[in-house]
Amino acid sequence: MKNKNDIIEKIISELGIHNKRLTIEAKAFLQDRYNDINQENQDKLIKEIIEKTKGSFVNDQDIIKIIDYKEDINQDFIKDVHYELINKKIKIIDDPGVKKVRREDTPTKLLLDRYEKISKILQKQFSITNLSGVGQALKLGQNKNNNTCLIIGLVNSKRISKKGIWLDLEDKENRINVFVSVRLKNTYQLARIIPLDCVVAVKIKKLNQNLIIVENIYLPELFDHRPNRSKEEVYTVLTSDLHIGSKKFLLEPFKRFISWLSMDSEDDEDSEIQEIASKVKYIIIAGDVVDGIGHYPKQDQEIIERELKNQYKLAYDILQQIPKHITIIISPGERDGTRRLLPQPPISKEYAEDFYNDSRFIMVGNPVNLNLHDVNFYVFHGSFLEDGGSIMPGIKKENYSKVMEMLLRFRHIVPTYGLKTPFMLQERDDLVMTTPPDILHAGHVHITSKSKYKNTLIINSGGWQDQTLFQLEQGIKPTPGLIPVVNLNNFQTIFINFLK
Repeated sequence: MKNKNDIIEKIISELGIHNKRLTIEAKAFLQDRYNDINQENQDKLIKEIIEKTKGSFVNDQDIIKIIDYKEDINQDFIKDVHYELINKKIKIIDDPGVKKVRREDTPTKLLLDRYEKISKILQKQFSITNLSGVGQALKLGQNKNNNTCLIIGLVNSKRISKKGIWLDLEDKENRINVFVSVRLKNTYQLARIIPLDCVVAVKIKKLNQNLIIVENIYLPELFDHRPNRSKEEVYTVLTSDLHIGSKKFLLEPFKRFISWLSMDSEDDEDSEIQEIASKVKYIIIAGDVVDGIGHYPKQDQEIIERELKNQYKLAYDILQQIPKHITIIISPGERDGTRRLLPQPPISKEYAEDFYNDSRFIMVGNPVNLNLHDVNFYVFHGSFLEDGGSIMPGIKKENYSKVMEMLLRFRHIVPTYGLKTPFMLQERDDLVMTTPPDILHAGHVHITSKSKYKNTLIINSGGWQDQTLFQLEQGIKPTPGLIPVVNLNNFQTIFINFLK
């Protein structure tokens, strides 16, 4: 004869298959107040719960109605809360990592494709009709009526002097050298942070045969736009960098995270936080699910699993405990079991078969453009954030939100070829953000942050790994366990600290 707790766990498990969950109050009621529950009537109870409750959450009042429980109930024990079932609404807009491409030996075709894509964005954003080619700009006269024009060019090189910045710009056919004076303060500051290989529009003026000056620079950035919003109050958890398999993976805080999602938390101090948990429908993991093998010196001293397959088995054992009504979207990072070159395909089934056999998990590439409940997400791991912090003068290296903002303004997640972030040379550039995102989500740097630019919400989701020896040596202070949760109806974002 099974004990009462075993029977209740069986009920919880069976209900989960039907996308229904017991609230804390319902579970407590069955444990503490319903003495007649047994193996014989559990199936009947499960059937009636499925048939007689409309929402995904079954509270104590629902149970009482079903079993016609007559005992006087302590009203302080009962909470009048009912949650409606939230149906899954997911659309993958673009997942470049799964596309077949032709590799190239040089970046020429890729940069030409980048030029074409971003040129179209610039022309549309700024309604450019009087556009000149670089060849035409070189033929400008020096009289007042014929000495200015607007061109679009890829930044081939940049040279900074005391008086200003020389930019070498090229289009598909020609190259031109222009000068940004330090006197034009805003334009000069913008020119300083523009990385090589970005595509920009510039208004230029020819002063003499040897000097063409820049009057203004236009980035392919967003105008203020009205973001898409969900009609329902539905929440998405944004996270990344679990690094499961590492000794530094914070298992206990992650268990608290799962308990919160499962409405099993015993902390009722913040009922609002508890209610939010009941409306979480999606979790997006932006890479580095596992710690991987051989990624930094002395990593072998900090891992508990030395086989990549075993790391993913451990990861699945942990993640499958997340309530079954929540859909989990997994994008890879540089530690995961797929190619390192961007765009990355989804994590290989060879390593992560359990995830592919579980319909709750959706395996996508890096980057990925997807839509959840009418809201457009652009998700990428964020490997370039460290590069960006190093090459953009005037932006503090650790201000990763600002770097993400600039990548949004450049419309490219790895604008400069040949730095630490590897991407694949191919005939097209799949790292251009052609569709303006409502939410931009990245990880990688292990530091949680939030900002907003032109009504696009920018989130770096931190992670779940405590400070490693490598991070200590590099002076990196992570913020693990501080997890952003976004309401897709109004974009309000809360950060919940599961370290506490």
